[in-house]
Amino acid sequence: MKNDIILYDGNCRFCLNCISFVKKNIQNNKILFYPQKSKEANDIMTILSIKNIDSVIYISDKEIFLKSEALLKISKKLKFPYYLLNIFNFFPKILLDNFYNFIAKRRYYFYKKENCCNGN
Repeated sequence: MKNDIILYDGNCRFCLNCISFVKKNIQNNKILFYPQKSKEANDIMTILSIKNIDSVIYISDKEIFLKSEALLKISKKLKFPYYLLNIFNFFPKILLDNFYNFIAKRRYYFYKKENCCNGN
């Protein structure tokens, strides 16, 4: 895989807005974006043996990153000043993943439960 890949929840309005933000602020076009329920994502997940992941997935050189680690890797690819979000890398992964989980479980509140899944 030449390009990095982001697999995201294509049914969630919050996730779609986040992906839209990333697409607008990406430094280059070397990232492919696929909703996790798409055929392309399914093929990639099968090839890399990824099963039932409830997280954004960032794939770079067949290395798989999930949750906060995925977001930090994605932030490195953003334009200034957004790539500075990578400064959060200094926090322990467990703390960042707990924050990720907190937002993920409540993300449907941001859009009044419209078009959002996995927010239970």
